[in-house]
Amino acid sequence: MHTPTLRPAAPSDAHSLHEACFPDQTLDQVREHLRWCLAEEEKGRLVCLVAAANGQAVAIGQLAVLRDAGEIGSLVVAPAQRRQGIGTALVYALIECARQRHLRAVEITADVQRPWIRAWYERLGFVCRREHDYPGERVAVLTMDLTQGAPQ
Repeated sequence: MHTPTLRPAAPSDAHSLHEACFPDQTLDQVREHLRWCLAEEEKGRLVCLVAAANGQAVAIGQLAVLRDAGEIGSLVVAPAQRRQGIGTALVYALIECARQRHLRAVEITADVQRPWIRAWYERLGFVCRREHDYPGERVAVLTMDLTQGAPQ
């Protein structure tokens, strides 16, 4: 397998994302999500990136632009591609997008039932600020101050 490259998401990624990342959703659901992402991107409210290997999208992540801060979400790496640095590369690319937009901070959430995800975000430079209850789950809210230097 070739090293994945990061690029903006495109409608043509729906099929490979469906197979690799979202097999529990229908292809139409994945297409609709991509359409929504790209429409929000045109309005300047979202950045949606994919990691592609051998021409196929194997991971996706997005940055919602909220005034002077951003929120990274919908980060999914295909199970067969995990633990290869793809998620890390996507997070850092989204952080760079936030910096280019002069955002002051980036936020991300992690399910407290999955502490290894929180630990991974902390290794990337995020700091847990609080925990928050959503219907059916409790999440840790982690932030990164972008007014400081680049993440290590």
